[in-house]
Amino acid sequence: MDIRLDHRKELAGHGVRLKPVVLQSLAAAGYRCLGDLRWVPEPQLIGLRCVGIKTARALRTAVERFEAAEPSPEGAGQPAQPVSPIADPPSI
Repeated sequence: MDIRLDHRKELAGHGVRLKPVVLQSLAAAGYRCLGDLRWVPEPQLIGLRCVGIKTARALRTAVERFEAAEPSPEGAGQPAQPVSPIADPPSI
């Protein structure tokens, strides 16, 4: 999710379309890439200049879509080290 907000062609290539004034407002608030918006609540986005509820929800949807598409850090492959089975405790 390191898509920079100042690269309009890259954003458009991923289906994210924002007005230039919204991009300027996000940049002025210190947000540089789409990943920066991951933990920003909607009311905080709406508080920015020229960002309304529809734009805030569209940003939230885009961030969630990219989060869902990212592979998990653990991966789905085999464990890095073999795991030995746990033996049953001896019965008394």
